[in-house]
Amino acid sequence: MRKLLALAGLLFLSAVSVYAQSVVIPGNPILNSTGAPTGLCSSYNLDVITSTGALYTCAAGSWTVVSGGGGAVSSVFTRTGAVVAVSGDYTLDQIGNPAAQKSFALGTNNPLNITDAGVFSNTQQNEYFQSLINGCSPATEFAAMFSGNFATDGLAGCVATPASGNVLQTNGVAGYVNSLSTTINAVGVLGIARCLATGCSIWGDNPVAVDNGFAVTQMYGSEVDINVFNALSSGQAIRIAGAWSAQPTQSNSSQGNMPGILIVKPQAASGGPFFWTAGLACGTASTNNVQGNGDCIDHGINFTSGASASQADFWHARTSSATIINGQTLLSLDASNNPQFTFTGVPDAQNAMFNSYGLRIPEVASPIAGTAGAALCSASSSLHALMCNYNGGTLSQVLLGVNPMTTNVIPKAQGNGSPLALSSITDNGTTVSTTEPISATTGFQIAGAATSSHYLRGNGTNYVDSALLTADLPNQIKGATYVTTTNCLLGGATGTTSPAACVAAPAGKVAIPASQTTYTINTTAVTANSEVFVQQVSDNSGLPSSPTCSTTVDAPLQSARVAATSFTFTMTSVASVMCYQYWIVN
Repeated sequence: MRKLLALAGLLFLSAVSVYAQSVVIPGNPILNSTGAPTGLCSSYNLDVITSTGALYTCAAGSWTVVSGGGGAVSSVFTRTGAVVAVSGDYTLDQIGNPAAQKSFALGTNNPLNITDAGVFSNTQQNEYFQSLINGCSPATEFAAMFSGNFATDGLAGCVATPASGNVLQTNGVAGYVNSLSTTINAVGVLGIARCLATGCSIWGDNPVAVDNGFAVTQMYGSEVDINVFNALSSGQAIRIAGAWSAQPTQSNSSQGNMPGILIVKPQAASGGPFFWTAGLACGTASTNNVQGNGDCIDHGINFTSGASASQADFWHARTSSATIINGQTLLSLDASNNPQFTFTGVPDAQNAMFNSYGLRIPEVASPIAGTAGAALCSASSSLHALMCNYNGGTLSQVLLGVNPMTTNVIPKAQGNGSPLALSSITDNGTTVSTTEPISATTGFQIAGAATSSHYLRGNGTNYVDSALLTADLPNQIKGATYVTTTNCLLGGATGTTSPAACVAAPAGKVAIPASQTTYTINTTAVTANSEVFVQQVSDNSGLPSSPTCSTTVDAPLQSARVAATSFTFTMTSVASVMCYQYWIVN
């Protein structure tokens, strides 16, 4: 071997380049290969690899490496030649912990994937990609809340916050996003849960806060912050929406299958029962929407089109005999914007049924039974006339509104919200007189009734609800002016093409295009017995676009009609816009 190495040294010293050419020594050939030699060899042959300088010798018919040629290795992961890295060369454990933070970029649409078949048995915590800070353990934290159970986590972040330190907050999982786009929805954290089989249970997200037995200063299951710096911004702190193709089951005996918000009774880990201190609370001075008196709950309109009252509050109750009471509805406004507070179909413990016009509120104090109650609510007591519904010596309820099923009530002026000033009230509750004016805007109701187009009519004994009777109309009607309910005005620089759409107007003025000899006006005001008057005018007052009305005199002739639909008249053809007015009697 020493002889071979000495021979190699002499070759290099004699300035013979083993990288550039093959040098042949009689009986001892030396090769210059581009890669490591393979296969069988002849005795006394040397092979110098031109790419690395590695030296191989032939001994006993096989090639053996003599030197590495400048520190090069003969193979990498059993691969020789021009070795390049391939997947699986190293594991994360072999790479180890880098001394400094390193960043690397991923190609477009080439995500960093961590794949695993996953374990879903409830025998151990199954974690795959974790960020664990300060010794925090997802298995420990999950078990603290769901003792005896385990989870399979696709991504787990866990932070054990120390007693020391002054960072603003620690985040188990954080999502941050900013946006310059007017078309892209920017979402900080997204959770999507899809059901792929009947009967599955899914949560889009499920935040949990636990005081662990300590007195917590601030405890929020979920906090939503909306930071507004521009008055033109719009949105909602919490928006409950959805995309449905089916209507979940509705019910008048419960909240149905899909309430927007459901507050359930807290589960008692021990002791109990326990209750939320309020189902929905608006903090002091927290809301205001123009009116200046707050807007804690805003009831939207009940129907998407047409006249509609506001949406209702639906209440349920249970009697002492365990009968469930449903159908208690409270409306805030009717379709005419009048205040309307209504209970419907509500049995009462002391009356067979509350009517639909009163508003019942509990007494301020607890019910007073026996002698004390009888004294307070006796017929001689002033309290009896104003507040009591006396039932066997029990001070029961304070009642607001006209309720004929009670013996004594506090009447309310419809719409003004304060009690009427009573000058007298009888024990049977049928006669009330007042010195307080009734609202001129909302008027008043008799037992809640106010039939449209009716009025109070004297029948010789009482004033009763009645429709307008022909006998009550005067023989003569006088007035400074007479105005129809609607007035049809159709103009246009070149007139309005026949038929004119006047809907139900009994009077109007129409501009007619040039060179017409007949014209139809559609109006349901015309009847089979109507007198229809048509008159030519040159005055364009009130006509849209102020057309120039011809002054050529014409004598229009009303020639045909279709009851409840239209009438037609003829005129002389004139090469300019003609204007006519009409009115219908009967």
